[in-house]
Amino acid sequence: MYVSLQISAILSVISEPFLPNTSKKLQNILNSKDHLTEWTWDNLNKNMTLIKTGVNINNAELLFTKIEDKEIDFQISKLNSSKKSKSIVSKKQEVNINDFSKLNLKIGTILEAKKIKKSKKLLLLKVDIKDEVRTIVSGIAKSYNPHDIVGTKVVVLTNLETKVIAGVQSQGMVLLTKDENDIDVFISPDNISTNDGLDIS
Repeated sequence: MYVSLQISAILSVISEPFLPNTSKKLQNILNSKDHLTEWTWDNLNKNMTLIKTGVNINNAELLFTKIEDKEIDFQISKLNSSKKSKSIVSKKQEVNINDFSKLNLKIGTILEAKKIKKSKKLLLLKVDIKDEVRTIVSGIAKSYNPHDIVGTKVVVLTNLETKVIAGVQSQGMVLLTKDENDIDVFISPDNISTNDGLDIS
């Protein structure tokens, strides 16, 4: 029994970095505070005898709680429900054809792209929509490297109200959607039968 208690004390020390709560519980059972030697890694190297004779230990208790099958099934059910909820796209308010017809969409080409200072998600884009070059601030820095998107054709909402974002006047919006991995992707104009710069109707 003496040897078993010494081994338990040693295990409580070496398991502390990985199982801190269990280590603390075990040391409380072994009444480590009443021992003269501090239970640390350094002292463990010097002295393998941590429990001194004549010191009472506290009442034993289970270090780990058994996980019942019901709890496992419940957690799996929660995980599956979470996956389903993420896959459901929230339905927005319907708009009529008159609202949609107000949007002026044009195909453009990204001429320049660079990160905006002090922002982790914003890129500053220069987009050629044929009749002019627009400055557009887009929150796609986490999905795209600026150098990789130069020359990319995109769909641009050109009659969006100008707004100052991160100190820059943004003159439109580049349209994006989400892929199956919830990553931003450009709405590709490749399948739209119209010339660059023409309105999409």
